[in-house]
Amino acid sequence: MLKGTSGVYWNKEKDEKMVNPMRGKFFCFSMVLDEKRRVVYTGGSTSRVISFPEQTKIAELKRVKNCSPYLSPQGTYVMFFNDSSYMYLYETAQLEKCIFHGSFKMSGSNVVCWKDDECFLFATEGTINSIYIDKNNKKVEKTVLVDLREYMENPDLQITSVDCYNDKVLLFVRKWMPGINNCIVEIDKDGDIRVRNLGDELSSYDDVRYDRKGGVFYSNRSKNIAWCKKIDYINKADKTIENVKSYCTRVSSDGRYVVAGVRDGEKSSAIIFEANTFLVKRRFEYETARWGLVGFSSDSHYVLVGGNNAQIIDVKDLSKE
Repeated sequence: MLKGTSGVYWNKEKDEKMVNPMRGKFFCFSMVLDEKRRVVYTGGSTSRVISFPEQTKIAELKRVKNCSPYLSPQGTYVMFFNDSSYMYLYETAQLEKCIFHGSFKMSGSNVVCWKDDECFLFATEGTINSIYIDKNNKKVEKTVLVDLREYMENPDLQITSVDCYNDKVLLFVRKWMPGINNCIVEIDKDGDIRVRNLGDELSSYDDVRYDRKGGVFYSNRSKNIAWCKKIDYINKADKTIENVKSYCTRVSSDGRYVVAGVRDGEKSSAIIFEANTFLVKRRFEYETARWGLVGFSSDSHYVLVGGNNAQIIDVKDLSKE
């Protein structure tokens, strides 16, 4: 038995049984798993399509390199994008043809998400952009959803995270103004915008995620993850998760689990904890390993951990403890 930093014990032998390591000698920076179609899309030095759980290579997208994959909610499309420059959009039923290719300067790895099966959102500095897919006319169009620099009259403003849930879009916004706290911005399905200015404690974060139950998680790679029971609680966190300073935080679609990517110097780890109890269920540590993104499969039955030691973890084994 081993002891985690939160005081929670876990069985290393059980971990090894429930973990499905990614095979092959390629660096898998990130991945998405389509449970219905039993397919994994990998990103990194090579972008591949792999059967699950057999891990047989189905296809390799040779023109797509150093990108992260994002699967649309119904699995109809997969978007590969690189933080610094370009994106490629494919229909999953016809991977031999790229239906959209664009070159944009993203604000980072935490500023993209699918709003629905036909709309992919990404931030470029202070602007939220959308890639809209017209299925009837077979057209793909890039549009600006909102320019917050213009809306908030701040030319230096920067969007540092984007999350979507129940037709709403949630953003963390850095104002970069001395003496002025940062804020979170919510956009509803009608396009109405609500700005919530944060108190001193929460203003120092740079990422915000819906907890799927009315509250939010805040994260920053140099601060412990914070949780607020209600999104309107903007001054102080209701709970902080000790020793979990995350550069990448994702919440399962049912709000049951949270996975966080943590990097401290040369050490990388992925931490899975219960959203209700905040108990750490698994911690995977990599010495001197290249870190990657973390997330959940399409129906949240698996946790996905990218990096040198990429892993797929079955959630049902977590619930047995």
